[in-house]
Amino acid sequence: LWNSPKMQGEYNIAFLIEEWRNGNKIGFITRDMQITIVTCDNKAPVIEPVKDTCVEAGTTLRFDVVATDADLNAIKLTAAGAPFQIANPAVFISPDDSVGRNTGTFRWETTCSHVRKNPYQVYFKATDNDKPVNLFDLKTMNITVIGPAPGNLTATSLGNSIQVKWNKNRCSNINGYKVYRRNGFYGYIPGYCETG
Repeated sequence: LWNSPKMQGEYNIAFLIEEWRNGNKIGFITRDMQITIVTCDNKAPVIEPVKDTCVEAGTTLRFDVVATDADLNAIKLTAAGAPFQIANPAVFISPDDSVGRNTGTFRWETTCSHVRKNPYQVYFKATDNDKPVNLFDLKTMNITVIGPAPGNLTATSLGNSIQVKWNKNRCSNINGYKVYRRNGFYGYIPGYCETG
């Protein structure tokens, strides 16, 4: 974070990124960037916070992303990330002719092939059209795609055991369930997208 730099000019900075595994450094890379500081009255656009979420495979995730600009400049709103680079990709639609406010719509029809343990990251960028410098805001969110819950669950007591049945899952890449036994009612009600 570089808040309110005092001197105009061009500044070069470099990032050293190291990769470690089991306490051993296995690699590194250096990336550099140039920062240009100029005087301007322009205020950067602001993207309203976007919360991390999850979605059950086979359903559609849809939400709006809103950016505003205090100077009433036109705002270009874009999105990037893994959901746009895979089979059955997400789409992000945003009007080009906004003034002071822009609302983009993210839509992703998920499939069973999207299920994975790690979340997908999505990046939203709002850029104003003020001259000579276009200012911007970035927001990142995580989307976790989970497998469908078992359907039509039944439990039937058979002597000292219980027979548990459910419908076959529509996602063939789901590799199993964990089944627990308890004496008495627990009262557990899973939260949104909670898998156990």
